[in-house]
Amino acid sequence: MIRTDTMSATPREGLSVGDLDLWEDGPPHELFRQLRSECPVHWSPDIPYFPTEAGFWSVTRWDDIHAVSRDWQTFSSAHGIPRSPMRSSPSS
Repeated sequence: MIRTDTMSATPREGLSVGDLDLWEDGPPHELFRQLRSECPVHWSPDIPYFPTEAGFWSVTRWDDIHAVSRDWQTFSSAHGIPRSPMRSSPSS
């Protein structure tokens, strides 16, 4: 189960994982190491090359990715993407 106490808007103000400059030399491995350590569920406030789109969540730890990928009903983006930390379970 994803721990909601580790969810944060950004470990650094204004960080957007969707910024293509971060990917210029390939995947930003150091950035993802930092996110796994400091902010394993990270909110990027925007998508720089798609300004009309809302931001997005990045899930960076294997156990969390595994849980999210198997619980599509809870973590679906079909009805939009919540911008605040999600509940830890549907009953909370």
